[in-house]
Amino acid sequence: MNEVFRVELFGEKTDRWCDLELPATYYGLSDALDKLQMTLGDKPRWEFLEHHGFQFLHVHLTHECDLYQLNALATCLGQMNGRERTAFEGLFNMEVAKKYGPISVATMIDLAYSADCCHVVNATTDEQLGRFYAENDFIPALEKVPDSIFEYLDFEMLGRKARFEEGGVFASGGYVTQHTELKQVYDSLALIPEAPEYGIRYRTPCFPIYKTGHYGSFIGRGFSTPAEYRALVRTAKAAGAHFIKIMISGLMDFEHYGVLTDEPLAPGEIADMIAGAHDEGFSVMAHANGDAAVRGAILAGIDSVEHGAYLTDETLQMLAESKTVWVPTLVTIGNLIGDARFPEEATKPLLAYQMAAVRKAADFGALIAPGSDAGAYRVLHGQGGLDERTLLRRAIGEGADTVTDAGNAVIMARF
Repeated sequence: MNEVFRVELFGEKTDRWCDLELPATYYGLSDALDKLQMTLGDKPRWEFLEHHGFQFLHVHLTHECDLYQLNALATCLGQMNGRERTAFEGLFNMEVAKKYGPISVATMIDLAYSADCCHVVNATTDEQLGRFYAENDFIPALEKVPDSIFEYLDFEMLGRKARFEEGGVFASGGYVTQHTELKQVYDSLALIPEAPEYGIRYRTPCFPIYKTGHYGSFIGRGFSTPAEYRALVRTAKAAGAHFIKIMISGLMDFEHYGVLTDEPLAPGEIADMIAGAHDEGFSVMAHANGDAAVRGAILAGIDSVEHGAYLTDETLQMLAESKTVWVPTLVTIGNLIGDARFPEEATKPLLAYQMAAVRKAADFGALIAPGSDAGAYRVLHGQGGLDERTLLRRAIGEGADTVTDAGNAVIMARF
């Protein structure tokens, strides 16, 4: 659905404010209102920031229109194709010509839902309209006019006459005439959206698996020998695990740029862990940071790499040539910027490095998927996923959603 308006919202009893793109979903509205310390149903003050092609509505959308009415209008407009947008603009221009003063948002919504009640012709001047009608036999009196004098006709006059007789109008995208009665839908709309019914897809490894003496003891179960590792895989299987998660490196050190908190496992150990889980029929994801750990995992056929800090161009190219999906969890770094707990001389260059790496990986054609690592410091459940999407769009640029949706589809299929 296309963006239609961007507004700035203001709390009534606080100095809080936030921006919101419309149309907004139930969760988008709820999140924006929460930032204002308001709840769904409350009516914040708003101001326009952008119109995205509907500037002609600006002077008519007064503050008598509340956020929910504005969102209902944006929801209909955001689903329109080019022809429907032209039809709506034409109907709106007809309405403006009928009355003095602003057009109500209720009328706008009825007009928006009536876009299929119109004919649209690709003409924006009387001359273009007259020529179109003459060439397509819409003017019976011209049927017997010889071709030799056709070009001498006054097409502008013919178009103007047709426009006056039909009551049509010009819009920015063409000529619009109404052919059936307009729809009356506003009174039947539920302006305040209800929470959608989502089927939650719950998938779990039951517990991560780490090598004793390395990172992972606070969250997973450890092993010391290959036999112990395979026993843990079978334990996870008996507990109902859907996939296996392995820990093959340490964390990014958020206080020192370029540093990891632990040495990675050896390539042979990584390969044995992946093979052991694959042998039991599992897909495998790896907590992995640093070039060596990620490279070893890719070479061993890992299904998904989580985090993946400090990858070289060569490893990013290897990633693109593999079937591995990279889940970079940029939000775990991005949400630290401005937090006094960690120095920005470490977090800012780390985020810049990771953003650039994601862009390169996308340019190389790698599979990239969004994932938030929700529960990490300053990464909230729900909001963390939205924040990750925002950072991925900043990193990849145009086409980011297409790239990450493709990666996410692979994740959903494997896990």
